[in-house]
Amino acid sequence: MITPHSSPPSSTRRAFLTQTARGALGASLLSSVSLRPVAGASAPSGRPKANLRFGFTSYQWGKDWDIPTMIANCTKAHVFGVELRTSDNYAHKLELSSTAAQRAEAKKRFADSPVKLVSIASAERFDWPVAARLEEAIAAAKAHLQLSHDVGASGVRVFPNQFHKDVPKEQTLAQIARALEEVGAAAANLGQEVRLEAHGTVGELPNLRTIMNQV
Repeated sequence: MITPHSSPPSSTRRAFLTQTARGALGASLLSSVSLRPVAGASAPSGRPKANLRFGFTSYQWGKDWDIPTMIANCTKAHVFGVELRTSDNYAHKLELSSTAAQRAEAKKRFADSPVKLVSIASAERFDWPVAARLEEAIAAAKAHLQLSHDVGASGVRVFPNQFHKDVPKEQTLAQIARALEEVGAAAANLGQEVRLEAHGTVGELPNLRTIMNQV
């Protein structure tokens, strides 16, 4: 068990991966993180090597780590990409309410370290059957994009999420696509990406393809 302000039990990649697997943190892998080649990895003959890297998200394991602790722990474990989860009293204290000075400080801490702040993980979802809730989620997603821009990250995670009783599935998928279209335009203006996680009952790949075909 890692305490809030301690380093991982071993600095080796193997130990870190083993500990992660035991904690069932497979969903925390960031396939979009560009870090460094995995030692000993080789590609089949004639194929380029996969550019997948191992990263860390602060959803559960790092919930009690402030930014200096997170940087220190990830550096020791040779995990050089981080996604910060927001909206649930995380010790890193980087939220929509963060001031310009707080955002600048967080950006500098990561910039001065070997750890890259890759993404902001919001909890915003675009399946709400109530129009007012949907508009709130869209507005919050846009605010997270501004936060991501301000701290030097490159994108924001959002959820498609759930189908709802008495709402046709096609309607929910189309609604999510429209929300992504609007949020995506805001992202483009900030040089950011919108990262749609395969989450909830909508998160099955055929549903995600239907959504993306409409964006």
